[in-house]
Amino acid sequence: MRRPSKTLQTAATADEAGSIGSELAVEQEALDIREILPFAEAIRSGKLVIFPTETVYGLGADARSSQAVEGIFALKGRPKSDPLIVHWHGSGTAAFDAAVRAGIVEENRCTKGQLNAARRLAEKYFPGPVSIVLPLGLGVTPEVSGGTGYVALRVPAHPVAQALLTACEVPVAAPSANRFTELSPTTLHDAQASLGYPADVRCLDGGPCTLGLESTVVRLTAEGNVCILRPGTVGREDIEALGLPCPAAAPGALNPTALSPGQTPRHYAPRTPLLKVPFGINDNAGDTLAMALAQLAERRVALISVFELQGSAAVATREAGKRAAVASLDLFSFAAEPRPGALSLVGTSFYACLRRIDALGYDAIIVEEAPPDGSAWSLALLDRLQRASTPA
Repeated sequence: MRRPSKTLQTAATADEAGSIGSELAVEQEALDIREILPFAEAIRSGKLVIFPTETVYGLGADARSSQAVEGIFALKGRPKSDPLIVHWHGSGTAAFDAAVRAGIVEENRCTKGQLNAARRLAEKYFPGPVSIVLPLGLGVTPEVSGGTGYVALRVPAHPVAQALLTACEVPVAAPSANRFTELSPTTLHDAQASLGYPADVRCLDGGPCTLGLESTVVRLTAEGNVCILRPGTVGREDIEALGLPCPAAAPGALNPTALSPGQTPRHYAPRTPLLKVPFGINDNAGDTLAMALAQLAERRVALISVFELQGSAAVATREAGKRAAVASLDLFSFAAEPRPGALSLVGTSFYACLRRIDALGYDAIIVEEAPPDGSAWSLALLDRLQRASTPA
């Protein structure tokens, strides 16, 4: 068995995230619109473009064109019942109102409570990692809704995405730029590799994504309450801080699978079989880890802990691997040690680390869950791991 524990930090650390954001803001000022225009023209002419957002890389197409949107579903191998997020440009309530005028959202089908809540969310999170589900307008093709009659609207914060969307001047449908149910891409290279390096798709590089997890998707009730359909880096406490009620999903609520992307039982998954174990390996390797390893005799196993295993925890984990007779047990971690903002560091590293380990040819991956502290980052990571560990 190999002894070193590997800490896989392939994206921005929590401390670095702010400085990278500043660098991107400077980059935005330096962006030459002439460099962006060919990509915008490609989208307007019905072609697909891979482009960066602060969450993950997207595969964009003109949301007004059923043929262009069909290209997204075909390239990803995505069922047409799985709705797409439509991206827009601008900031604040002005961006939301412009999206309504563009026909992305049908204002006449919205209640006053929905519109007030949407504008309050837009004021804070346009641009940002929040997608708002509202009635579908006539300005985009119905295919983006997955047959639901609703649309998820987002304004990404990445300056390259903002420049592209502004230059497009059309709504852009853009799910993550990867094959359906596979790991989301946080670099252009990962997006190209996942999609098989398609020759007819234009590719716009914006560097590593600074958040690394998909947007929080919310729907708004007629009364203006906010229901989280897909957890992301913006959580219930953030929404309630805006004065918006954000209750837990009520029995009999609309099926989130019908309204939000990323809700299939298996999603965000590596190709290598993945098992998850509860948080706490550093405190006690425990029976749960032993049971997981017992299923993997004679297999090459990669174990990813949230924080690097130290001292007795590392020894106990390796001993558990020996007792289970695994062929090899290599230790990895998302972050070196607990500290303020550590879960955001785990989030920014999550997909990139899984992707790197997936490429190393292990027979199985065991991943420790994030600490269940109820935070937005924790809930988002728990959701992604639950789906990634669901058998194909």
